Amino acid sequence: MPQRSIATPFQQQQQQQRVPTQGNSPSLEDLMKQLATSNLEFQQSMSSNNMQFQQNVAATI
Repeated sequence: MPQRSIATPFQQQQQQQRVPTQGNSPSLEDLMKQLATSNLEFQQSMSSNNMQFQQNVAATI
């Protein structure tokens, strides 16, 4: 007698999450653009903070 596969509630939830939603979700392209912009702003901020820190350290020596 073949065994039937019984999906656990967790597996059922995973299967439901794979269904794409078309609501007001941003597109992947929009998310990537937002990520790139945020990343650039973060890098610029860190660079500025790093230069200020180096200047403060140099001033205390």
